[in-house]
Amino acid sequence: MLTETRVYIARYLCPDGHCLMTASGEGDAEEPDVGEIDQLVEASLNKLIEDGAVTPWCGICGAARETWHIDLTRTQYRTIAEAGPHLIELARQNVWGWQIPGGHG
Repeated sequence: MLTETRVYIARYLCPDGHCLMTASGEGDAEEPDVGEIDQLVEASLNKLIEDGAVTPWCGICGAARETWHIDLTRTQYRTIAEAGPHLIELARQNVWGWQIPGGHG
C-alpha cells in the first residue's frame, strides 16, 4: 500500500515567535516522524551556528538558543515540486519583512 505524503514546514521559533530558521520536506501525510524531523532541523541549525552563519540567540529579542522550539506545520501540498512556488513566496515575504523596521518584531 502506498503512503500518501504531504510537505511539512518546520520553523525554529524563539519564545516571542520570531522565526530563526525554516526547513521543508516531504513526510507521511497521517503520521510524520516528528522525532526524525526535529533531529534533522536541530542538526541543520547546529551546523549553521558552528559555521557562524546563525547566532545562538535571537537577533530580534535576544532569546537564548536553549529557549527556541520547533513548530511543525502540515501543508496541503504533496510534493516539494508542487509546494515550490508557495515556499518561494514565503521566503520572499520573509526577506522583505526584514527590510521593514519592526517587520519581524
